[in-house]
Amino acid sequence: MQIKIKSKEKYLIGVSGGSDSMFLLNKYKNQDVIVAHINYNLRPEAIFETLLVSKFCQKYNLELKILSFDSFKIKKNLQSGLRLGRYQFFEKIYKEFNCTKLLVGHHRDDFLETVFLQKKQKKIVTFWGIHKKNNLFNMEILRPFLYWRTKKQIIRICQQKRIPYLDDQSNFTGKYQRNQIRFLLEKKSDFSLFFLFLFYYLINIFKLIILKNQKKILQNWQKTGYNINFFKKIKIKSKIIFLFVNQNFDNVKLTRGKINEIINFICGKSTSGAFLLKKNNYIIKKKWKIFPKSSKI
Repeated sequence: MQIKIKSKEKYLIGVSGGSDSMFLLNKYKNQDVIVAHINYNLRPEAIFETLLVSKFCQKYNLELKILSFDSFKIKKNLQSGLRLGRYQFFEKIYKEFNCTKLLVGHHRDDFLETVFLQKKQKKIVTFWGIHKKNNLFNMEILRPFLYWRTKKQIIRICQQKRIPYLDDQSNFTGKYQRNQIRFLLEKKSDFSLFFLFLFYYLINIFKLIILKNQKKILQNWQKTGYNINFFKKIKIKSKIIFLFVNQNFDNVKLTRGKINEIINFICGKSTSGAFLLKKNNYIIKKKWKIFPKSSKI
């Protein structure tokens, strides 16, 4: 199922050279697009992926921007560092060419893998899986095939239409948690996977309705200047604290235990104090009100 294209749209497409992104690029190659490719220089075969993308773009006269990324400079949390570098590169091109959307090739398998990763990590979530649309780094991101295509379907179509691709072989090792989850899901039938997807898709509809109501409560609390007495009357305190922290702070890991500690701090007898979320990030309590203090504010 192809998304209807508005004539005034200018798309930035993130292309790795794998089947997902090459399938996406082939679908949109006749539209107004800019192609962004990153060579992370982590694998010897990465140069062949760069050449494959370059050849395809040359064939269809597509604007291509390539970043050669020095991954070995990242000392801690390689995956997070690569993700940050990737989106900073995308953001630069997005602004330079006045793009209206960033397109990425996530599919239904990616959605389910993310659901099971969230469960394994016992994350508190307001949405299961991946959003079809979201905003990140000042970009509107769209995943056209997230609900409509599986990895098997994409590979089959690529082979039928002779769309060139080179899938990253590290995706087929047990090195990363996501890969381990992928191997488990591959053992399930297509029928089971579809109903798993449908189950979480429907749950997300209800979650979004509930989230809308929770955001209204947070907005009403914000209008009071985050008054403590107002907060004490809220029944779903843990949900509101989760939203409050994510709205006002970056990359704070929240557990149910930590949320309860924050609630106890806010509702405690003391009228002043500071709750440390992480380095240089505090919830300040003063004169029956709280306010966030961080580098984000």
